[in-house]
This record gives sequence, C-alpha cells and structure tokens, in this order.
Amino acid sequence: MTLRSLVFKFTKIVGGIGLMALSAPVLATMFLPVLGFTVEGVAAGSVAAAAQSAFYGASTCGVFSVLQAAGATAVAPGFFGVVAAISGFLLGVKLFRA
Repeated sequence: MTLRSLVFKFTKIVGGIGLMALSAPVLATMFLPVLGFTVEGVAAGSVAAAAQSAFYGASTCGVFSVLQAAGATAVAPGFFGVVAAISGFLLGVKLFRA
C-alpha cells in the first residue's frame, strides 16, 4: 500500500465522519418528538417519560435536560433539509466504510 493510497483512504474516512457529524443534529431534531421530548414538555407514556421516571425522578440534569431543551425549542427541519441530512449521512457512511 502506497502513501498516496493511505492518504486517500484517510481522507475518505475523515470526510465520512464529517458528513455524519454535520447531518446528525438535523436528524436528531426529527426524532426528539418521537422519543417524547415535545414543546409541551415530556410526553406522558413516552420513552422520555420512562427514562425520566427510571433514572432521574423529579430532578433532571445533563443529557436529559439538553434533549428536553432541544425538543422544546427546536424548529423542525423542512423537507429539503431532511433530504440533505439523510443524503449527507448515508454518503458519510459510505465514505467511512470504503
């Protein structure tokens, strides 16, 4: 394996990770309401409610609070934003695995 091929492979891996990292926030915004992090708060009977009950009780902190804040304030991405995020993520996976 030549140095040139190693550099090319490294560049593809780093590019793939970068594309996945850039598209992750858009994709996460889409799934927060599905998990129960809504504008009204934690949805009753949701995965988020079960996690809050099992792990946090009345006082939450850290990751749970960040997810709830994002679910309460995030604006849902538009159609083209979703398509771009999914495309970028899939391209990132393909580059990473190559």
